[in-house]
Amino acid sequence: MQDWYMDNALASGWDGPKKIGFFMGKIFKALEALDQAGKTIFVLAHGEEVKNDTDGRIDVSMKTTGKMVDSYITPSGKFDIVLLGNTRFDSSEKKLHKEFLTNETEQYGSAKSPIGMFEELRIPNDLGYVKGKIVEYYG
Repeated sequence: MQDWYMDNALASGWDGPKKIGFFMGKIFKALEALDQAGKTIFVLAHGEEVKNDTDGRIDVSMKTTGKMVDSYITPSGKFDIVLLGNTRFDSSEKKLHKEFLTNETEQYGSAKSPIGMFEELRIPNDLGYVKGKIVEYYG
């Protein structure tokens, strides 16, 4: 999205954002087709933090190039599983832990996974482990 946007930054009018929305829609349709064909798809993205005015938690959403993609496609709504990368410092071990959050916490409100897929709220930052859990859950 960002590369296309920057390559076309001098285009005038509403045409640029419409094209980004259109092509992102095509990408998500292709991802859905791969999922229906039995493929495991991982989409990695930079997150954008927004404080939720309702409960004060932080919602993390896929950083996109504009409101058209956010409002009309809603990227996180396209996925059953949204894991948030998290780094925390364990003061007793004096060690950084890189992990994924599997569901909402008191601080973050946007991670989600099916009930029972992961036993823990925090899991290793390991896509092989995640894929194993997905295969185990869906059979």
